[in-house]
Amino acid sequence: MKWAKGLSMIVIGIFLTVVILPVWAKEGTQRESGKTEEEQRILTLEEVLKKCTENNLEIKKASLNFNNAKISYQRGLSSYLQTGSKIDQEQTELSWERARWTFERTKSQIRLGVISDYINLKDLKAKLPLKKENVALAQRNLKRVKEKVKAGIAGKITALGAEINLQSAQQELNQIQRDLEAANKSFAYSTGIENSLQYDFVTGFEFKDSLATKSLDEYIQEALSKRKEIKFAQKEIEIANLTVEKLKMENASSLDIDKAKNDLKLAQIALEKQEEDIKEDVQNKYYNLKTVEEQISLQVIQLEKSKEELENARQQFQMGMIIKDDLTLKEISYRERKLNYEKSLGNYFVAYQNLLLAIGESLNFEGINEN
Repeated sequence: MKWAKGLSMIVIGIFLTVVILPVWAKEGTQRESGKTEEEQRILTLEEVLKKCTENNLEIKKASLNFNNAKISYQRGLSSYLQTGSKIDQEQTELSWERARWTFERTKSQIRLGVISDYINLKDLKAKLPLKKENVALAQRNLKRVKEKVKAGIAGKITALGAEINLQSAQQELNQIQRDLEAANKSFAYSTGIENSLQYDFVTGFEFKDSLATKSLDEYIQEALSKRKEIKFAQKEIEIANLTVEKLKMENASSLDIDKAKNDLKLAQIALEKQEEDIKEDVQNKYYNLKTVEEQISLQVIQLEKSKEELENARQQFQMGMIIKDDLTLKEISYRERKLNYEKSLGNYFVAYQNLLLAIGESLNFEGINEN
């Protein structure tokens, strides 16, 4: 992929540009946290997932349901040993397998939700000082414009435009503060980690190439062969068949046999419906992954363009062609694009994990960089 092939060059460019950015960005971040870099507490994704496993209420609830299912399974085995019923045995084993799958599936989905929260919080925390700097720039610009209007070298339209820019910058700041507050509460509920804003979120994501190495049809066929729901539905059909044969052998009433046959047809329909649902699920997850891929490809180009614009602005500032605030605007623009790109890499990781679940695979955390 184009974005993947150019990733090494872009990462080097990002590093060089970030290293030489003015001190205001670093100091701004420190002012927001109220701590110096040495005092800032580190929070990796690995630590977050561990806290999630320990504290998440939904996981605790799923664990209790799983324990109850284990008890039911043991009782079912005892019942089967007494009756010797093949149907009882199959139904007991099916219920147990479904309970184990449900428990693992629930944990995986919750963990992915927490990863998304981590990515979102990291992005919001990094953007907050930039939004505040934007407001300060807009305020200074409005002041300069008002002075020009007073001196007769600028008109009312220019002043109104400056006021609109200030209002827009303030609205963006207000929105990101609200989003950050909501994200912090959601994160605390999911992980038990209170006041996550005091931490430095350091985990990032990196990929050498596209993670979607197969076609949509290949992924669908893989899902149909691996998804547990298919196996459960097939087992339901087997049990329904056994029930029909058992009733026939016992010379049961025609009503009971007809009902059992209807149950068999319902089980067959349920299998067909499950297959269609899985196909739709895989398709949605696959297209979502491809959409994020395309987004990253575009952002790589946008990031390179923004870096070039920043370098040009630095040269113009050194030559006295623009003022410091104009240069700062370019610096903010570059940093925002960089943050958007980093967030998309995280979203790409989550999208790929969702595709793995959709085809019946386990989560795969390759691509996480905890440094």
